[in-house]
Amino acid sequence: MNKENIPASMEIAKDVTDSEFKKARFQSRLTWVITFSVPLAAFLYWLLVDASFFHSNNAPPYRLAIVWGILANRVAYFIFKDGRKMGSLRMQQYVKLKKFRLAREKSKSL
Repeated sequence: MNKENIPASMEIAKDVTDSEFKKARFQSRLTWVITFSVPLAAFLYWLLVDASFFHSNNAPPYRLAIVWGILANRVAYFIFKDGRKMGSLRMQQYVKLKKFRLAREKSKSL
């Protein structure tokens, strides 16, 4: 088997597959979209429905929207378990390792 000469800092990411990385990245991004869309939807609902001329006494639901966003984040965090991997050093180093391998292939082809 051909042994790659990988820098020691990137050695942790050598067994990450591209499909594993894409799945983790997708689930991580989906978690963040859910996290920020729920409070935005709550605020837009207030803006379009409750903030009319007849209901001008109510204040915007900032606190409620923030709480709903946190709850949505926690639920999405536990539903999309592979998205948690994006915070690991293994996945972060995989991006660098991928760039390193591409640069090496370019230099070999020249």
